[in-house]
Amino acid sequence: MIINDNIMRTPFVLCMLIYHSEYTLFMGKVLVDISVEPIGTSSTSISRYVRIAFEVLKEKGLKFYPAPSMTTIELDDLSSLGSIIKEINDRLEKEGVKRVVTIIKVDDRRDKENSIDHKLDVIKL
Repeated sequence: MIINDNIMRTPFVLCMLIYHSEYTLFMGKVLVDISVEPIGTSSTSISRYVRIAFEVLKEKGLKFYPAPSMTTIELDDLSSLGSIIKEINDRLEKEGVKRVVTIIKVDDRRDKENSIDHKLDVIKL
């Protein structure tokens, strides 16, 4: 890429180049917490359906961390989130689930590392 030397000297362009460099340097993972709740099943237990959701995540090769109420998924960007949720819902429908409520929380940190491992490392007791 050729940039005119006069343009490079303007403060705005310098700021944009610095911002772009920092953004590229710290561009980390997007952490997404999801809770998939099947409604109208024949049982109050949902562990069977949670396992189905985990199977989808494993098949996609995604890193995830299950917790009691939600699961954290590590993504390169948000663009794949919709297809992941759709695939989970489609699989649940094949198991007889007619309605699914999905709760989503997104942690899109852009100033420094953002990964499941990093988050767990910094809170070790």
